[in-house]
Order: sequence, then C-alpha cells, then structure tokens
Amino acid sequence: MLMTGMATSASLFAQHGHSSPPPAPHFSAPPRAPAPRPSGGNRPSGPTAPRGGAPSHPLGEAHLGEWLQRNKGLSTEEQARRLRQEPGFNHLTPEQQQNVTNRLRQLDQMPPQQRQRVLERVENMERLSPAQQQQVRGSARQLAQLPPGRQQVVKDAIRNLRDVPPGLRQSELNSPRYSGQLSPDERGIVGNLLSVEPYHPAPPPQR
Repeated sequence: MLMTGMATSASLFAQHGHSSPPPAPHFSAPPRAPAPRPSGGNRPSGPTAPRGGAPSHPLGEAHLGEWLQRNKGLSTEEQARRLRQEPGFNHLTPEQQQNVTNRLRQLDQMPPQQRQRVLERVENMERLSPAQQQQVRGSARQLAQLPPGRQQVVKDAIRNLRDVPPGLRQSELNSPRYSGQLSPDERGIVGNLLSVEPYHPAPPPQR
C-alpha cells in the first residue's frame, strides 16, 4: 500500500504544480468529503474501496500519510533510508525506486498545507476502484499531452472548481462558463482529475 501511494503521488504531482498555497501552522488533516466518482461517458460502475475509521496498518501496508506522520521527525535522508527498507521497495525497478525516493524528497520540501493536499489526493485516489483509478491516470496523461496554452486553461479550471463542494462540481463544470472555455474532452479531463481533488471549505469571514 505504501509503495502504491508513493507511485500514485508521482502521477498526480505534475497536474497540480501550479498550486502553491501558503504554509499552514500544523500538519493535521482537515475533515474531508468523500471523493466523487470520476466523470466521463464511460464511467466505471465498480464500487469504491471501503475505508475504515483510523486503524493502524501493518508495516508494508501503511498509507502514505500515516508513514510520513510516523517518520516526520527524521531527516529526509533518514526517511529515504527507512523507505528503502519497506517491504515491496526491492520489488520495484531501479527507475521506480529512484522515482519513489524523489517523490519523498519533494513531499518533504513542500509547505505543510501543500503537502497535506497532495496526501489527500493520494487518499482519494485509493478510494476509487481500479477502473476509476485508470480513468484518472488516463486523464493525467491526456493533460500532459495538451498544448501548453490548453494545459493552463484546464489547470485553471481544476484550481477554480476544487473550491466548489464535490456534489456541485459536475453541474458547475457543465455550465455555460466552462462549456464555452473547454472542449468535451477537456471537460472530461477536468472532471476526472477533480474526483481526487480534496475540498477545503473556505473559512467564514471574520466579523
């Protein structure tokens, strides 16, 4: 599970490089809404993976966020050493091992709030069925292949719509505002990537 989470984070980083929120004062996770199903005409019908409350996972099956919490007091190099000792690490190819180690260093260098958002994306991804996860990865690849100008338009839409409650995102995406900006394929990319995008409600205005 840990190796899967690290590999998943690699595929999601590139799509959100535009996002650089200010640092948060702590690393605790805010409440999360359940991740919606990916959008698109060929939406899979498989069930999402069940998630329990907060049980601890055996070593080698730990989730990425839990592993980082347990090792957050260590230096990046010590974290990398412990990661290399995790079950499953030796089953990766040398290139995959290097990628996973690089992702760990990237996470460690992020401001806490940005890192928490990345971890929540990974958790949301794990809630999806394998078929739904494949849709999200496919949309990530499609986004990477768009011309730079179109990539930015799609990323801006994702950034704007992630502030919309998950149950309202699809209707907003289908509104004239976005149907005029984005092609049907681009709206499919946005909808699928939004399915793993965490929702953080805006704080109420101070009185």
